[in-house]
Amino acid sequence: MKIKNIWVSTYPRCASFWVFNIIKEILKTKKLNVLPDENFIEHDDNKPKTFEFFNKNLKDNNPKNIFLFKIHRILKSNLPNSKIITVIRDPREIIISNMRFSESNFKDNIKSIKYYMEMTNIYSNYKRDYILILRYENIIKNPSQTIKQILNFTELEISNESILNIVKKFNREENIKIIEKNDKKLTDNIMKKIPINKNSIVQYAVNKYRFYDLKTGFQSKHISNMSEEDYRKSLSKNEIDEIQLLFKDWLKIHKYPLNY
Repeated sequence: MKIKNIWVSTYPRCASFWVFNIIKEILKTKKLNVLPDENFIEHDDNKPKTFEFFNKNLKDNNPKNIFLFKIHRILKSNLPNSKIITVIRDPREIIISNMRFSESNFKDNIKSIKYYMEMTNIYSNYKRDYILILRYENIIKNPSQTIKQILNFTELEISNESILNIVKKFNREENIKIIEKNDKKLTDNIMKKIPINKNSIVQYAVNKYRFYDLKTGFQSKHISNMSEEDYRKSLSKNEIDEIQLLFKDWLKIHKYPLNY
């Protein structure tokens, strides 16, 4: 594999941790060293430590070392020895998902979702040998095919059996089990006053916290039972109209229906 750095760069609530874990599992299957290791945690979205680590290791010549990063910001079009994988998702679903996950309001999400439009517009113009654009709905409906896309893009090969094993390991039900197991473990430790790693707790608002699984990055309530029609049930008509107006052209370009 010629490339040394793989970046999972998405907007929040776009299956970034699923993609991250899938890539990590592929690299492990290939007996490659995935760096940074699980002790390197940075919850800051600006990722100063991540870029410091990236720049420091640009001259790494060990063919067994592959650097894997996850980030929620737009990356440049010319990062050395790098490939980017991103995901597009229907913005109506992103807004509802984020409102539930972060307990935020509609207005705040409308403001921040404009960054998503900027991200997708910029990434759409990057060279296709530098960036892979996945679709969220394809991840959900056909994870095996998505893994094959990732393999083709990263120029890696694993067996069909390995692909199926990875799909099974990180299917929705298994992801929920990972989250529930981690939540229980940390809750028990807190109750017993056993010290826990400070990185295993994420503060997302004033006096509001989620547990963070150090191995996978999954957080409390990371997986929801959201359906495609939830945005109609959760938003007012005026809010829906505002989204439709804001994303009218974007939805057409990216082949999402304006009304569904």
